[in-house]
Amino acid sequence: MDILQNHMSRCAAGLFVSAFVLMTMRYAIAAPPETGNGQVQIAALSGQGATTGGARLLLDPDPLVVRAQELLTRLGRYAGPVDGRFNQQLAEALAGITGVSAASQDRLEPDPLLTRDVVDRLALMVDVDLMQERLAGATERQREQARQALEGSKDTRDFLERAVTAPVTANRDADGCFADPGARCLLTEALAAADVVLDRKQRDWAYSEILVAQANAGYLANALATAQQLSDPRAVLVGMRRIAGALVRAVPGPLAAETATAIPDPRQQSAAFLDIAEVHLQDGRLPEARQAALAAGTGGQSDLQISSDDMLRSAAVWLKLGNEAQFTGMLDHYRSRLPAEASARKAAELALVERLASLDRLPEAEQAFAPFAARNEDQVSARIALALALARSGEGDRALVMLGGVRQLRYKAVGLARLAILLRHERERAIAVADLSMMVAGRIELSYARSYAYGRLVDVWMALEDMPAAERALDEIEDDRLKAVAALRLLSTGEYRDAATDQRDLATVARRSIDGVADRLARVWLLCSLEAEFGGQPDSRSSGIAYRAEAIDIARSIRDPWFRARAWARISESYSQQTSVVETSR
Repeated sequence: MDILQNHMSRCAAGLFVSAFVLMTMRYAIAAPPETGNGQVQIAALSGQGATTGGARLLLDPDPLVVRAQELLTRLGRYAGPVDGRFNQQLAEALAGITGVSAASQDRLEPDPLLTRDVVDRLALMVDVDLMQERLAGATERQREQARQALEGSKDTRDFLERAVTAPVTANRDADGCFADPGARCLLTEALAAADVVLDRKQRDWAYSEILVAQANAGYLANALATAQQLSDPRAVLVGMRRIAGALVRAVPGPLAAETATAIPDPRQQSAAFLDIAEVHLQDGRLPEARQAALAAGTGGQSDLQISSDDMLRSAAVWLKLGNEAQFTGMLDHYRSRLPAEASARKAAELALVERLASLDRLPEAEQAFAPFAARNEDQVSARIALALALARSGEGDRALVMLGGVRQLRYKAVGLARLAILLRHERERAIAVADLSMMVAGRIELSYARSYAYGRLVDVWMALEDMPAAERALDEIEDDRLKAVAALRLLSTGEYRDAATDQRDLATVARRSIDGVADRLARVWLLCSLEAEFGGQPDSRSSGIAYRAEAIDIARSIRDPWFRARAWARISESYSQQTSVVETSR
């Protein structure tokens, strides 16, 4: 049994699903052997084909024994001959797997350890081992491909290394920074904490958040220097993409496109250009969006280099740019690349339904969803997306019918809440749907899920400009973190900005909820959000500064460097947003 547990532990480290399979096998193999028709009795063989103890001795190799010997050999548990004859080595190997004592060497009667069920599970163990080997090989190949891409592109190397003239942690003055904090010195503290994180993956995670904060503040050279600190070359590629996406918001001009162009991996480059195109679309810069979409469509290669998810994003960008031909072409490419494996294909088909519905391409979305509807499947995300598309097209009744197919209460409540917002131009109907959502939310058993639904209902009543109802929904939220977030959203409305007393009351609710959150990193995030609501208001700026100061105190108290680095990165982003810090270091 110890051997099997070691096998399970090794597989679990690579893949959770594999661990689940092995756990299933463990209990099934270790269970008492079947005694009815399910047990295949194996006779030991002798050269004369005699009968011992009433058991018929077979002259021909038994195929079940052959299969067991082959599988145990591949698992490294058996080193004997593969001859179809039960022997002591095979008995010991089975005992090592099942935990049952090995049979005697001289035993010739049928062995109870070897059943068809045990052999089937041995085959599963071999399949899991092969899958683990393939996954490990694929991961190493991806890492090597990323490394070769980075090293093989002179333009990329030059771009990463340009204008970094000094270490990003130079002239560190922690006390001075805390006395008069700024985005740059707080980012320096974040880097100092990340540098001492021992776990490589956690260190890369922290660096990734820091480089985005640096890019958001306009510190391109520092962001690129941090990208070079990443140990996994794949993370460098993703980091460059995230830098490009942050720069398009922080720094007007060509820097974002230059960063995306320097990414040597076609897929990550395409994804970066799509990020840029989406930001330009949001800001109404259509020519720039079109230029970025064209770059994303090629990525330096053909459009087939784009990942399936990015094909859907690209299709959405082209539709918003009014190019029906490009939109249709991307969808055709997406459909041509649907996976063969059933569960992956189903997920890809549902993603297409959701994307089409979000774009209000209702006929195509309904056609794509028809096979799932025919099987009466409770595909929550697709159903909600279709219901919202129906509501946007003026078919509120059909939207309600579509949501009626959602069986889980938590999703039904959220779906109804989103529908109520879309129906706000029909106030009475929207209020009725919101009331129905409140009723469904109250029936959800899980406290966190119930709180989440009430949090969405705060948004609904805000959209309907019914603040008393919004406050009632807020009162129903039990989870401190969700309650603080909902209170912050309420604080952001004009209703409360104009009423100082109500604003202070809501701030008190938010603050009390934040104090109830045990996770210190989460408290830092929430305090930064609370500061953002007050920091831009002249009459309450002192409150905003106080919240930021408290966030700094909490960050200083975090002992784990991974969490502390991420806390400093978040505070620096909040600070740069409030003080409009944008410095481009090139």
